[in-house]
Amino acid sequence: TRDGREDQDIVPCVFRIRYNISSGDFRGGVENEGLSYDTEGFADHTLNGDESPVKQDPYVPFGKHPENEDDQEWHIKLAIDTSQFARTFEERSHVFYIKNRGAIGGNIFNVLVRGKRGNIVQTYPNVEYDFSPNNLQMKSMEYIHFQVTGCDTNPAGNDGEGRDSTDRSNMVQIGFGEFAEGRGNYPVEFEETNMWGSANTRSARVTTFEMAFIGQYDLVQCRGQNEEDCCLTMEQLMAKHQNANDRDEDLQNCAILNAPGANGYDSDLVQMTESGTFHYMSSRNNNFTNRSQKAQIVVNGVFSVPTLIAFAGGTGAAVVAIVISVAAWTGSGSAFASCAI
Repeated sequence: TRDGREDQDIVPCVFRIRYNISSGDFRGGVENEGLSYDTEGFADHTLNGDESPVKQDPYVPFGKHPENEDDQEWHIKLAIDTSQFARTFEERSHVFYIKNRGAIGGNIFNVLVRGKRGNIVQTYPNVEYDFSPNNLQMKSMEYIHFQVTGCDTNPAGNDGEGRDSTDRSNMVQIGFGEFAEGRGNYPVEFEETNMWGSANTRSARVTTFEMAFIGQYDLVQCRGQNEEDCCLTMEQLMAKHQNANDRDEDLQNCAILNAPGANGYDSDLVQMTESGTFHYMSSRNNNFTNRSQKAQIVVNGVFSVPTLIAFAGGTGAAVVAIVISVAAWTGSGSAFASCAI
């Protein structure tokens, strides 16, 4: 909600998600007489330790044998692990920003990246990289908003391309996978890219370049071998490093998206003006170990009613807003791109 903030163009928000396991055995009442909280309350820190309603592997009274009244009371031992009995497994807090959409008409679709660096074992309980949604259906003249939120502190040695420990993703148009439609693991020729507008027009070329290199060093190329804060040319990169692994770690290797700060990217709104089925990949992450990071956008017809659709775990957003930065609740079965996992 933007209550009381209607005059602000950008509003910060906090999204918190917790994975809890609850237990009815914490409630007061018949079984747990003498507890110091009522049945409508919650268990908190005051019920830790000896005050806990449940005990580790307890022996609980069960009664006397009905035909042996001289027996002492019998007990049953329960297999209760209090470290797993009603607890919080995961807790994640994320900050995102909602921007007033102003006079922009038409649907806006968030295209996000979920997952983290690593193979299927290393990323668990997260997932490997994937676009979300990875099969977007939309109308011509509607908008997408491509956003990436990753980190540079993944566990060292996790499988992936480019500089160790870093997350990076871009969008590069590819063929359909048949030779007649272009190779499915190679980018479409730059002049033939038509995903972002009519092929070889200036606007299409500018957007194609921006999506491929995600704004690294403001897309400034080095003029000299020893310049900094710029992208090395292929000739400069090869002259600087004879070793392929050293090239992959170089911060000025923009071909593999190594530039500092490129773990986060915001494309702003991009209007889809061409109809068709467009296939794309992340050129950095589309490898065997990390699975294919590929997706498609199907554009047809013309939009009608202006609304905003935020593909964020199926959760919509207000029609007056554009989500401009999100740490990524991203679709069915999604997981957070989090440095903490």
